[in-house]
Amino acid sequence: GYTPVPKSGKISVEVMTMSGDTIALDVDDSILGIDLKSKIETGKDIKINEQRLLSRGVELVDYLPLHSMGVENCNVIYLVRVPPPPELVEIKENTSQETENLPKQSGLCTSTITKKFSLTDKKKDGRPMYKATNGETWLYYQEVRQRWVVADTGSWDSYADNSWGYCLGDCLHPGQLEGLPWHVTSHSDWKYYECADVFIAVVADE
Repeated sequence: GYTPVPKSGKISVEVMTMSGDTIALDVDDSILGIDLKSKIETGKDIKINEQRLLSRGVELVDYLPLHSMGVENCNVIYLVRVPPPPELVEIKENTSQETENLPKQSGLCTSTITKKFSLTDKKKDGRPMYKATNGETWLYYQEVRQRWVVADTGSWDSYADNSWGYCLGDCLHPGQLEGLPWHVTSHSDWKYYECADVFIAVVADE
């Protein structure tokens, strides 16, 4: 977690990339993490959504002031460049002959989650949210459970375990879930079942 430090106003920080390149920045320690990313974008031409910032082994979030995340004068902040989130992903069910002999649970709500989802400007727990291209279903990250879920509302604060399906993974966007199985709920007993034949894929530009 973070160890906050008192506000001190103007500070100097050094941002270092994994290749050893550095950029020195003079900033106010009350600016948010997203504001620091904006300054790095200006100085290094690295888009905000491609930046992951680490200070003292902890990732800086967009919505907190620097001082509340323990950033102080002369700190080194490490910049990890990550691929941007894909514009469109699709949760699919593998219907090939290879999966015909897999055990099947009756009553699975597979059709509810097997959709295409497009990137939105909304965020949840520091990750991008995706909305189904044909309805009100959402794909987003639940930090408390370290998983990506599909739910049928954008009002995510009311959700605990009420999702149609989920995929375990603490990744930055759903494109990094490729190859991982989904757990899908069944309307017969409202339990979740791992489905090796349900997976997510990045959709090429259409």
